[in-house]
Amino acid sequence: MSTTLPTTGARKQDHDDVAEVTTDIVIENTDLTSMAGWFPKLVLVTGNVQITNNAVLSTMDDSFQKLETVTGHMDIFGNDLLVELGSAFPFPGGGGLDTGYVSIYNNPVLPSLGSAFHGLVTTTGHCSTYGDAT
Repeated sequence: MSTTLPTTGARKQDHDDVAEVTTDIVIENTDLTSMAGWFPKLVLVTGNVQITNNAVLSTMDDSFQKLETVTGHMDIFGNDLLVELGSAFPFPGGGGLDTGYVSIYNNPVLPSLGSAFHGLVTTTGHCSTYGDAT
């Protein structure tokens, strides 16, 4: 199952019970201003997580709170108003794993990573940030 949010009218309650995504999560060109509380039960993504080019997205705090494993890559880029990652992607349990790479770039007003990715213990690819306000 791939999860791609619609560009307008995405509702977080439609994804409250998703615990596993077997391909990709794509959040791109949406009208979301906040991702707070999105995917509260998601534990595993056997693909990629892509959060890109969301013109009005300003915060991701408190999203993906139970996610423990991503077997692909994670990209967060081109979100022009993103000012807060907060506690997004905490990888609880102390064994967070990403078997691809983590890239956060071209989010021009993002001042820091905050406590995002706090529990990410292992990545088999690279971790990079560039083109942000950090």
